[in-house]
Amino acid sequence: MYLGRLADSVRRLERGMGLARATGQSHLITYLLIAQSVTYGMLGRFTDASGCLADALEVAVLTDSAELHAMVLGYQCWIATYTSDLDVALRTGEAALAVGGPDQDWFGSVAGGMLAQARLHAGDPQGAIDLLLEAGGGPELPLMDPPSQPNWYSVLTTASVRLGDSGQAARWAERAGEVAAELGMPLRTGFANLARSHAALAADPADPADAADALRWALAAVAITTRGSLPGQCWERSVHWRFCGLSDTCGTCCSGRRVAPRRSRRSCSVPVSRSPSWV
Repeated sequence: MYLGRLADSVRRLERGMGLARATGQSHLITYLLIAQSVTYGMLGRFTDASGCLADALEVAVLTDSAELHAMVLGYQCWIATYTSDLDVALRTGEAALAVGGPDQDWFGSVAGGMLAQARLHAGDPQGAIDLLLEAGGGPELPLMDPPSQPNWYSVLTTASVRLGDSGQAARWAERAGEVAAELGMPLRTGFANLARSHAALAADPADPADAADALRWALAAVAITTRGSLPGQCWERSVHWRFCGLSDTCGTCCSGRRVAPRRSRRSCSVPVSRSPSWV
């Protein structure tokens, strides 16, 4: 899942779930359900993701695990945000923070990040930035796991654009690219390109060429990750939320079909034949 091999992740998680149930290892089921929900969410299978989280929440409550309870609520917030149910997203995100408590650990960081994203899309970009930096432990986001950091930097980029701070947006996008280059994972590089595209458009709205170019690479990254099996629904939502009409401005396709990117020395390339790099 973290490597972006989502089809493999679905298959192996289903096998793991079968083994856990067959061998009576019920203590593993909640973790497997959460992992399944994240994989389904990344593939745009939001109904399947919500079903997994509903089952995981029931088990977490029964086992009286505050950590698992907070994690499930955090991912419910994430799915609700991507399905535009922002009232539910804000409510479950706040509940995740309350259940997780004041400790700055990974579980609390995830919950804070999910709520920050919900606040951004609910129209509170400054609140999103403040909460995400607090949850992540500062601008370097040391409390967030590295594979998720490009996405969080993309959220910070979008929030800065919403606040009209194109300079800070460019700095967040640059950081997203640096982390993605270290990881070498196409999907994470895609998030970095999404950040770069939004920052580029904010810096020069009259010339969206660089923004469109980075967006094409972002869509190419998700096409590699999903292997053409799904249209990348969650990426469509992310693109439409973050660009607010870029597709109308520059003719970029956001419908999930493959778009051939043109190479630019200022964009983050994702060649199919080798690991992605930040150029």
